[in-house]
Amino acid sequence: MSLSNESQMMLFFRAQSCENPLEKRSAIQGKPFSGWAMIDSGASSIFISENIVRDFQLFKKKLDKPRRLKVIDGREIDSGRVEHYVTLNIKIFDHEEEVDAYVVNVGNHDLVLGMAWLKRHNPAIDWDKKSLVFSSRYCSENCLHTSPIVKSGEPDLEIAATSELPTRYSEFSKIFTEEEISPLPPH
Repeated sequence: MSLSNESQMMLFFRAQSCENPLEKRSAIQGKPFSGWAMIDSGASSIFISENIVRDFQLFKKKLDKPRRLKVIDGREIDSGRVEHYVTLNIKIFDHEEEVDAYVVNVGNHDLVLGMAWLKRHNPAIDWDKKSLVFSSRYCSENCLHTSPIVKSGEPDLEIAATSELPTRYSEFSKIFTEEEISPLPPH
């Protein structure tokens, strides 16, 4: 489910802005776009490239209070404080969700999925195979749009009266009685 080089895990995503005021809408705004997201456990949150925001004219919202963003050695990033964020609907394979992403200069990356995202989704990551599986309870209840998970338990069996059996099956009526129900053979 991913492509990457040796030191990074990159995931292909599709996204669409969740908010674009109608009076400011252009031909580009509101259209889906795609790119590459880097999983980064050293990043605190979700970050989106200033270039993506500009190129796709995504609607930026101003933070109540600008935030400092520091790099690994404790220095504040060169581009200054984080002042804006965007709300996106992102889709990675069958996993879809709405997220807020801080607008920053993230180098050559389109989107960075940091610890806040990793903690919320707790994906199973196989670093040898460079693959990721969204198997958490949170994802199955909120983000995955696939067939439901089958839960274990005893099925409710209801034996219909043989009188409701179509005439053409009347010779087999015995197999529809409780006496004929037997457990499955050992396996």
